[in-house]
Amino acid sequence: MNIFILTNDFYMFNGIKHALSDRLAYNCVQVDPSSPYNAFLFFCASKEDVFVLLPDFYKLSFDVLLGLNNSKASVIITKTESTSILGLIFQYQLIPKKFYLSDLLQAIHFKYSEAKVANIPKLTGREKDILLFTVKGISISSMSRSLDICIKTAYQHQRNALKKIGIQRACNIFQLPDNLISYLCTYH
Repeated sequence: MNIFILTNDFYMFNGIKHALSDRLAYNCVQVDPSSPYNAFLFFCASKEDVFVLLPDFYKLSFDVLLGLNNSKASVIITKTESTSILGLIFQYQLIPKKFYLSDLLQAIHFKYSEAKVANIPKLTGREKDILLFTVKGISISSMSRSLDICIKTAYQHQRNALKKIGIQRACNIFQLPDNLISYLCTYH
């Protein structure tokens, strides 16, 4: 069994590697999260492999998350403010940010009984427009003027869009993975 750990934290990787390889003879490999070769690694992963994402010091890319979702391997992510939203969209296992070895072992040995399907939220056209305006930093009054709607309606569309993607406040939108908002707002 290979355990691929996506992190830039060398000390965290060495701690996990020594704990797992000494006691349980797992093969641990550190993977750079921003490497262009990750797509090939995700494609070639077997069903017994496990990917562990530790996104403390880098921002996740939505392309990496989609690649992990399409792989056959199981995926474990440490739970932070930005990754707790990902537990709603993707069927990843979430473990606490300050996890023990027992938490990691329990997540490694947990097997999914169903296919991994991404639950990407469906947004209406108006919600997509409001979400793009929110990302650009445009005020609600400017949004309502450009879309010819009331300010209360613009607030309601913004609240609905943020609720669908798992965010309560508009200022937390920048904690989401890269490319997620642009993917949600494309008309497909």
